[in-house]
Amino acid sequence: MHAPATYQGNEPLGPDLNSLVRAAQANDEVTELDAIMYNKYTRQPEKLRAWQSASHVERAPQREKKTPTPPTPPPA
Repeated sequence: MHAPATYQGNEPLGPDLNSLVRAAQANDEVTELDAIMYNKYTRQPEKLRAWQSASHVERAPQREKKTPTPPTPPPA
C-alpha cells in the first residue's frame, strides 16, 4: 500500500494508516539511496556491503500458504 505522491503528512489519517504511509515513504527513500550508494561505492565492496547491511529492513516472517489437498475418491 503506497500513499499518493501528494501526501505531505498534514492530514490526520489515524495511527495505523499514518504509520503505513510513513513506512512506505521511508522505503522509497531507502530505495533511492540504494542506487546512490551503489554508484558511489561500486569499487569499494566493503563499504557497499556495510551500506547494504545497515539499510536492510527485516520483515516479519510470512506464513507459507497451505495448498489444498485434493479429496480422495471413496473406495469402490
